[in-house]
Amino acid sequence: MYPIVSCISGIAYPSYTNQVAVMKEMYLDTGIDTNDIAYVECHGTGTPAGDPIEVRALAEVFCKADRKEPLLIGSAKSNMGHSESVSGRRNDTSCCCFLFCGDCSQ
Repeated sequence: MYPIVSCISGIAYPSYTNQVAVMKEMYLDTGIDTNDIAYVECHGTGTPAGDPIEVRALAEVFCKADRKEPLLIGSAKSNMGHSESVSGRRNDTSCCCFLFCGDCSQ
């Protein structure tokens, strides 16, 4: 288990507080109930600096006491690479899987 360092943030160190704030604001503004979200495609770099913070923020926003179904999370980036061009291609691939198959978790 890696420690959560909340006092450090920046391009290399994501902010738990900011991730939670952005997600809560987006779902509040759109009126989408977070309990209706079944799958989240994470940034998921496979690094100890980002992954624990991202998963903790997701749990804060999506995994409330009244959630009935588990929240599935995944990240293709750790399998495809971390470069900027691969990151964009990964997003395209996930969107295509969702549009054509109704599921991007496979």
